[in-house]
Amino acid sequence: MFNIFKTTKRKNTPSIQNNIIEKNIPEEHIKYLAEELDTINKKHYDRLPKLIAFLFKYNNYHVEIIDGYTDNGIDIIASNNLEKIAIQVKQHSIITNYLKINRDDMSKFCLAVKDQGFTKNYYITTHYFTKQAKILANKHNVQPIDRQELFKFINQLCPELLPKVQYRQSITNLQTNCPECQHPAIRLKGPYGIYYECLNCNNTFNLKDN
Repeated sequence: MFNIFKTTKRKNTPSIQNNIIEKNIPEEHIKYLAEELDTINKKHYDRLPKLIAFLFKYNNYHVEIIDGYTDNGIDIIASNNLEKIAIQVKQHSIITNYLKINRDDMSKFCLAVKDQGFTKNYYITTHYFTKQAKILANKHNVQPIDRQELFKFINQLCPELLPKVQYRQSITNLQTNCPECQHPAIRLKGPYGIYYECLNCNNTFNLKDN
């Protein structure tokens, strides 16, 4: 896995609401995000915080991931010249976990961010929130982001990246990779029979030649 904090620098520092469209997105970024979204229902409790950190870093935020044993309710702090954001992340599978994020869970985060000078506070989960947790969040300027809102949030952070990730996921089941660049290739029929064409570099090849 590549270093998620080694990202392409943008010319400006956009806010979340004002993303700059970037045409040349490194392939490792697309691959990384696709792999991370694929683990959303799996027991990788440290993966979602790293993914969220990557997305903020991608938008030129300074990102600090706080150790789970000492975070006191805050997993990530993302900041730039305009914002200082506190983020709590809970990766709970809706397949194996039957409990929503409740009022007590939310209360710990609200207490952690109180009077700390944060401009925004996000509580992010791959599960859902109870009604009482949402009410408490609203009172303490915390934005709860559940499973449904999570994908909207990701799209808001990097609208130019997510479509490419979705496209990549749509071709992951292709069984043949290009011998030149190792990207997926599609099977085609030409005047001389069956051949393969790489979807990345357009290299054409025949399997019996490899």
